[in-house]
Amino acid sequence: GIKNAGSHVTNSAIARTECLVEDENGNLIPQIPGEVLPLTSLPDLHPAVEYLKNRNYNLQSLVTQFDCSFCYKEQPENPKTGIYYKKLPLNFRDTPQGRIVFNAYIGGVKVGWQARIIDRVNDEGIKEYLQPYSNSWIPVESKDPSTGKWTVMPGIETTSETGFSLLWKPSKYKTAFGMSRNESLMGYDSAVKQNELWQLKKSTAFLVEGPLDAARIGPGAVAMLGKYLSESQASLLTRKFKKVVMVMDNDAAGNQARVRVKEVMTGRNVEVIFADVPYGFKDIGEMDPLDALTFAYSYL
Repeated sequence: GIKNAGSHVTNSAIARTECLVEDENGNLIPQIPGEVLPLTSLPDLHPAVEYLKNRNYNLQSLVTQFDCSFCYKEQPENPKTGIYYKKLPLNFRDTPQGRIVFNAYIGGVKVGWQARIIDRVNDEGIKEYLQPYSNSWIPVESKDPSTGKWTVMPGIETTSETGFSLLWKPSKYKTAFGMSRNESLMGYDSAVKQNELWQLKKSTAFLVEGPLDAARIGPGAVAMLGKYLSESQASLLTRKFKKVVMVMDNDAAGNQARVRVKEVMTGRNVEVIFADVPYGFKDIGEMDPLDALTFAYSYL
C-alpha cells in the first residue's frame, strides 16, 4: 500500500478539483447545494424557521452572518463531478436537501457551505428528523434511559440477504463536495466587517467549533468546522485579527482543542484567550442568546 500512496493522493486531488466550478471572477469554488431560499423568505411555520426560532436564533442575523438559506431541491447526483448522496433508512439520503445551509466567504469568495440536518423532539420524547423528499417529520431515535444518549429505534436499520447494512448515520452537517474545511473559517468575512464597526485596539475574532455556535455570538465569531484548527486556518486568523478568543466546548474534545490552538498559534503575534463556557452548558450554542452575548463580549 505504501508504494501506491502517491497515486491515492493524486486521485483525491483530481476528484476534489472535478467537484469545483468557476465563479464570476474565475475562482474555483464548490458547486451550490441546489435550489435554495433565504431563511427570511420562508413562512413562519416552515420547519427550518421553527427549528431556529425554537433554539432562539435570529433569522436576519443568520442571513447577515452566513448568507443562510434553506435547500429545497438538491443538485442531481453526478459521478463525474463527485456529487452523490449516501442512502439511509426510511428513504432518507445524506443530502443538503431539506437542510439549513450556512455559507463560508473569505475575501468575498464563497469557498464552500455546510447544510445542517433539521430535527426536533416530539411530545412523546422521540427525536424526529425532517424527511428531505416528503418534507414530513419522521420518528427515528429514542433516548436510552440508562445512558441518556439518543439511539436508533428498533427496525429502522436493516441488513439485506446479501449482508448490506442500511445504517442511520446522517451527517449532522453535510459539507460541500470539494470544500476544504481545514482551509476555511465559517463567518470570516462577517467577522472582518464587524471589527470595522467595533474599532477595537486589537481586532478580535471569537473562535468556536460549529456554525450555530458562531451564530449564538453573531458577527465577530468564526467556526473552524470541527475540533481541529489547521495551520491554514491559523494563517487566516493571523491575516486579519490580532486577538483570538476561543470559546471551547465543555468536553474532552474541547480540552484537546485548547492544546491544539496553543500549539498552532504559538509565534504568530496574536493574543489568544481561552474562554470556558459556564458549567452546565455543553457549548455556547446551548446558552440563552443574551447570556451568551454578555459572556462573549466580556472578553473584548
